[in-house]
Amino acid sequence: MPVDSTSPSRPAISVIIPTHHRAEKLARAIRSVTEQTLDAVEIVVCADEGSAETRRAAADSLRPQDVFLSRPGMRGPAESRNLGMRLARGRWLCFLDDDDSMEADFLASALPHLEASPDSVVFTDYTVLQETEDGTPAAGEGARKEKSLARKAVRFLNVMNFIPISCLFFPRTLRDEVAFDPGLRSHEDWDFILQLLHRAPFQHAPVTGTNYHRVYGDSRNRMTRQERMSDFISIYRRNPVADEDLRKRREELITRMGVEIAARFL
Repeated sequence: MPVDSTSPSRPAISVIIPTHHRAEKLARAIRSVTEQTLDAVEIVVCADEGSAETRRAAADSLRPQDVFLSRPGMRGPAESRNLGMRLARGRWLCFLDDDDSMEADFLASALPHLEASPDSVVFTDYTVLQETEDGTPAAGEGARKEKSLARKAVRFLNVMNFIPISCLFFPRTLRDEVAFDPGLRSHEDWDFILQLLHRAPFQHAPVTGTNYHRVYGDSRNRMTRQERMSDFISIYRRNPVADEDLRKRREELITRMGVEIAARFL
């Protein structure tokens, strides 16, 4: 049954934003959701050791129908996302990192695709926006680049993740079957996506609306190659595959990271 996008009691989409001590960027992320052309949207912000600045940003930006929760201690984004899922009321759930944003028509454009595949996980395209150190948009060629996932084969998620977590929508009915693993040092979003892959079909929607803000020369993943390799092997072992081609691709990737391991162990 199509979602009643005007119903105040059941939002169509819940946007879950984990955050930690980035008040200005959080305010931008929240604003990009409150300015959506789709009305039936709620925001769930889960702050990890929320500062006074984070609290003010949330108080100034969130609406009465939204949720803000600040937890003591450094528990990490995995637990924040898990808690956000439990609090979310929307028919479909999605995530937005606190330093990213959405175009105003993104959720309205995505909703028809969600309604057309109500039991599927839907993933969209995205845009990379380069910024200067002070957070202003960079100028020149390459400062804005759209990334299409239309030709990506879903089966290769078993080798390496290619879907940013903020490009993913999944039905609320799956939320009690999946969780982010706080024990992973990285790639917990990939592990989460693989959990969804085992439970529902994936559908690509030709919609672009998530903006990934990047500072020149900055990288979100500062782990060593060995640390990344360890997490890759851990994820491989908890998500075994029978397909020999996928096993070989896993073996080749781990080998490029500097370790030789037989495909049968992956």
